[in-house]
Amino acid sequence: MKKIIPVVFFFITICAWSNAPSPVKSANTDQLQTAENKNVVKTNVDQRGTEQKPIFVKAIESEKDANTKLQEQKDAEAKASDERSLVVWTIVLGISTIVLAVIAGFQLYMFWRQLKLMASTIDDSKKIASATVAQANAVIHAERAYIKISPSPPGIMFPPSDGITEHLTCNHEIRNCGQTPATITDVVTIFKMLGKHEKLPEIPKYERDDEDVRPFPGSFLGRNDFFYNGHGAGAAKGTLVDDIRASRVSLVVYGYVDYIDVFNNHHRSGFGRILLPRSDDRALYDSDEQFSKRSNLIYMNQSGYNYDCLRNSTDDAI
Repeated sequence: MKKIIPVVFFFITICAWSNAPSPVKSANTDQLQTAENKNVVKTNVDQRGTEQKPIFVKAIESEKDANTKLQEQKDAEAKASDERSLVVWTIVLGISTIVLAVIAGFQLYMFWRQLKLMASTIDDSKKIASATVAQANAVIHAERAYIKISPSPPGIMFPPSDGITEHLTCNHEIRNCGQTPATITDVVTIFKMLGKHEKLPEIPKYERDDEDVRPFPGSFLGRNDFFYNGHGAGAAKGTLVDDIRASRVSLVVYGYVDYIDVFNNHHRSGFGRILLPRSDDRALYDSDEQFSKRSNLIYMNQSGYNYDCLRNSTDDAI
């Protein structure tokens, strides 16, 4: 019983203390607590970076060992050396590029000059070649043969009135008037009767009769050499002869001679003559000598029949 009484007293005391009223906070107590809280806030603000506590950098010592630092130093020096070498060789490369560009420009200039000189040389060569060809042609023209065919006196010979012959005949003189020899390959003579106002075609037509188609034997003529070639015009008697002599019809004689000069050039010399009957009037001449040297065939006033031109070896004149 004596042990239970202290225990009961202890529980009563605890209950009384737990039910005691809490103390009332006064205004001064609140102000004091607010001031303390402000001080706590001010104390918690970071003061670094202000005048009181400026920012500072604290170096942290490397924890690497000496070998690592030495290797890094060598690596840095090697890298710096490589960069310096790269800069130097870049400069050298740039200078070399500039020098090469200058050399290339100089080579282009020299190449352009050489092209101009070559073009000038080609032009000079062309001029020289042209001059040489012109000179050669001049020599050929000056030295080559010129074959001329022309009627020999008296020209057209009429058949006599005794009726022994019925042909108009004409002799032609074929002469080399050039400086070098020539070979005659063909001679053609054609007689043509024309009406009062009739003309020959502009381009000669050398149509030979069947009896005229015979090979020319050929002849070699030196300088100033000549020969005669005779030709007949077929039957011509009675009224036809009277018409010719009275100029009621025109008698035309034309043809050509083909020849080759010493330069192996083929030529054709054409001729065309027309009969002038009154040339046979003896009263027009002072002497028999003048009369015997006459020719009753005169030059035709129609172009295309008297010429000298080149020709192909087998074709007509060109």
